Amino acid sequence: MIMPRRLILVFMAVGVLTLLILRLDFLHEKVFVTEEENSDEIFITEDGLLFRQLMDARIIFPFSGDDDRLVLPETDQELVEKAALEQAAGLSKEQKTATKKRINLLKGLFHTSSGNAVLTQVRLWNQAHLIAAVRDNRKHLGPAKINFWKAFEPGPLNLPLTSGQYVPESYGFVNNGELRPGFGNWRAVSSHIEGEVVFTTLITLEKPGDIIVQGIGTFVESQPEVSPSLFCGKTITCSVENARAFALTISLPSGKHHLKMSVKPVSARQNTIPGLNISKSNNTYTWKKLHRSGPVQQKSFTISSSDGIELATASSVPTAFAQASGLVPLLGVGRQDTYALSGILARSRLPSDLTNIALTIDSRLQARAQQVLQEKLSTFFPASRDKYTDIRKGAVIILDADTGAILAAAGTPIPPPDTHPWDIVSFARTYPLKNPMVLRAWKGLDKHNAPGSCFKPVVALAALDEYDKNQAVKKFIKGYSKKELLKKDNSSGLFYNTSAYSPINGKCYTARKIPGQGVRKITNFKRKSIGVLIEKKISLVCDQEEPRLAMGLDEAIRESVNVWFTRLAMIMDAEKATLYDRAMVQRKKGDLMPVFPDFRLAKTAALLGFENEPFDLAFNLPEDIILRRWPYREKTSQGDVLFAVPGSINLMNRDEGGFLWILAQNAIGQGMVTSPVQIARVAASIATGRIRSPYLFSSINSISVKPDPGKTFNFKEKRLKLLQHAMKKVPTIGTAKTAFKKHPNQCRIYGKTGTANVAVVEKGSTKNQKTFFTTWFMGWQEPENKGEKRLAFACMVTHAHARYYTGGAVCAPIVAEILKDF
Repeated sequence: MIMPRRLILVFMAVGVLTLLILRLDFLHEKVFVTEEENSDEIFITEDGLLFRQLMDARIIFPFSGDDDRLVLPETDQELVEKAALEQAAGLSKEQKTATKKRINLLKGLFHTSSGNAVLTQVRLWNQAHLIAAVRDNRKHLGPAKINFWKAFEPGPLNLPLTSGQYVPESYGFVNNGELRPGFGNWRAVSSHIEGEVVFTTLITLEKPGDIIVQGIGTFVESQPEVSPSLFCGKTITCSVENARAFALTISLPSGKHHLKMSVKPVSARQNTIPGLNISKSNNTYTWKKLHRSGPVQQKSFTISSSDGIELATASSVPTAFAQASGLVPLLGVGRQDTYALSGILARSRLPSDLTNIALTIDSRLQARAQQVLQEKLSTFFPASRDKYTDIRKGAVIILDADTGAILAAAGTPIPPPDTHPWDIVSFARTYPLKNPMVLRAWKGLDKHNAPGSCFKPVVALAALDEYDKNQAVKKFIKGYSKKELLKKDNSSGLFYNTSAYSPINGKCYTARKIPGQGVRKITNFKRKSIGVLIEKKISLVCDQEEPRLAMGLDEAIRESVNVWFTRLAMIMDAEKATLYDRAMVQRKKGDLMPVFPDFRLAKTAALLGFENEPFDLAFNLPEDIILRRWPYREKTSQGDVLFAVPGSINLMNRDEGGFLWILAQNAIGQGMVTSPVQIARVAASIATGRIRSPYLFSSINSISVKPDPGKTFNFKEKRLKLLQHAMKKVPTIGTAKTAFKKHPNQCRIYGKTGTANVAVVEKGSTKNQKTFFTTWFMGWQEPENKGEKRLAFACMVTHAHARYYTGGAVCAPIVAEILKDF
C-alpha cells in the first residue's frame, strides 16, 4: 500500500522533532562564553561543553598525584553502566537519573563527532605529558623490508601498548644541534605505567651497516648492548638519572636482527602543542579556542611554477625539484605545515574544481639562483675553516620589474633532502637561529638585515622629490666640481679632502685627522677622501661618457660615498631632527609631546613600503579563493609565509630619540633592518617609475592573476633618470665592476652594492668591531630583446668576512653568475 504524501510528511516532521528534542536534551546546557584568562581566549563550543560535562561527571578525570594526564573510560564503559542500571535494585530516582546522564555522556563521547574531538584532544594531551618513543634511520642503508617498532607493557601479559607518531617538538635537542636526514617516524607511547616501556623491532639488512636509534625517555638497556649518548636539553647538566632522551649507534652485519630497547617514560609538559585545545590553570582543565584556521582540506591539486614544473604533488608534498631548488621553506613539508603555503591552502576555501595553482616562480631562474648561491658561499666561506657557517644566512630574490611577480626566491640554509617533518619543526623550535624553514627572502629579520648602502637609492629618491622645491638639494644632486670642493667656503658642507663628517657638529675630517670614539661621525669606506674617489683611474665600457671631476648623485652612487649621503639627508631633514631633539630635552614632566617630525626621508620610505606592517603576497587572488591565514605578529615575528616583512627605518619610530644621529645612520642604511624582497621592490620601482607590489600567484586553473599597476612617483620621470644613470655605472666603473668585468650582460645591468656594519659589541665603555658584515647587491637587468622580462634583484649574505666582506665581493658575483644565461 502506498502511504499518502501528507502522512509521509507527518512522520518526517515527528522524526525530525524527536531528534531535535533528543539533541537538545543532550546539549541542554550548551552555552557560548568568551572570557579573558591569561590573555588566552576561552571559548566553550559543543566539543568544549561535552569535555566540561565529562570532567564534571568524572568520566574523564586526572591521574592521582602530580601527573597532569587525564584518564579516559574504557570503550565498553557505556555497556557496563547500562548493565549495572538494569540489574541494580532499590536505586532512587536521582541515582537512576544520574546514571542515565552518565550513559548519555558516554554515548556522546564514543558515538558523536564532538566525542571524537574530545578523545583526540585528551590523547594528544596525554602524549604531551608522559611519553616514551624510539625511531631509527635504517632506510639509509638501502632497500630493506621496513619493520616498525612495537611497544609492549612489561608484566605477565606483555600486552602491546597504544602507539602513535606524535613526539613534542621541544625534544628537538635529541639531534644535538644538527638537522639530521634519513630518520623514520617515531613510535611514541603515552603509557599509564610508571615503569619501563619495551620497544622491539626486526631489521633485515642486505649488507652490514650502522643504525642510529634515537629515543625519548630515560634509557634503561638495549639488546644488543650499546652505550648511549644522553641528552637532557640545552640548559640542563646531564646525568643518567635526569636524561630525557638518548641516541645510540648499533653496528650490524647483514641478515635479520631483533632489537630491543627498554625506556622509562618521562614527563613532557608542553601546553603549546599545535592543535591542542586543552589547557590547565590553577588545577582546572579548560577547553581553549586556538587562533588557528579550520580543518585541513583533502582536495587534490598540484602547485606548479609559472612554466609548468610541478613543485608540490596533489598530496602537498614538495617534489624533488622543489627540494633541490630551495623551495621547501615556501611550500612546507605537507598540509600540516601551518605557516607554509601547503598548510595555508589546505585549510582555505578553494574552488571545488581546483586542479592546479601556478606560482610566479620561474623554474629555471629559481634552480639557477639556488645553485649559484650555495656554490658561491661554499667557495667564499669553506665550512672546514669558517666559524660562521652554521649561522650565516643568504638570500637571492628576483622579480619581474614590470609586474612585481616573484620569479625566484633562493635562500640558505635549507633543510637537507629526506629530512623528516618532525625534525624540521622541532629543530626550528629548539634552535631558532639555525632554522632552515625561514624563507630568508622576506622572513626572519634581525639586526643582520641592515641594508647598508643598498638603502642609499631610497635617500636619492627622497632628494629627487625635493629637486624642484629645494635649490640646495638640486645643487647637491647635480654636483660640486673639484674647484668648488677645494674652496673653504663652498656651500656643500663637504670638501675635496673630506673622509669623515660629523652630523652633530657639522665638521669635516681628513683621513689623518678622524677623531676617536668621543665624536659621532660617518666615515667613507676605507677612509677614502672625496678627492681620491673622484680622481681614481677608470677604464670606460658600454660607451659611457668620460667621468667628471665632481661629486654629485652620479659619483656618490658609483663610489658609494657615505659622507655625501649623510650630508644630503642633513640638508633635507636635519633642521626638523634638531628641533625635535631639542624640544624633547627641554620637555618637562606633564608637558605634551612635541609634534613628531615629518621627515622627507621617512615619507619616501613609507611610499616604497618600509613599514612595520608586512605586506600580502596574495593580495590579488580571485574572490572565490578565501585564504585562512596566520596573521603576522611583530613581537614574535611570526606569521605565515605569504606575509612579507619589509622592515622599517628608525626615523619612523617616535620612541627612538636622538633623531639627528638616527638620520645620519639611516642615510647610509645603518641602524635599520629590511628584507631582500623589499630591496628588490625598491629596485623594480626605480627601474619602472612605479611602486611595485610583489606577488606570488600566477594563475588558478590556468586563469591568470592580475598584478597591481602601481603608483607613480611624485616627481618628473626625467628626474628618475638621474638615479638610473648613476646606478648603471656601479657594475661598469663603480663598486661592482670587478664582478661584472667581461660579463655578457654588463651594459644592461643597473645596481647598487651594500655593506652593513652590524658586528659591533659593547665591552664596558668601548666598542669593539667583530670581523663580519652583511653584504648586499640590488638592481635590475634591462631586457635584451622585446618581449623579455626586466629582472629586478636583491642579494643578501650575512657574516661575510676575510677576503669576502663587501657587497661587491660577495653578492655582486652571485648575481652576476645567476644572470649570465638570462
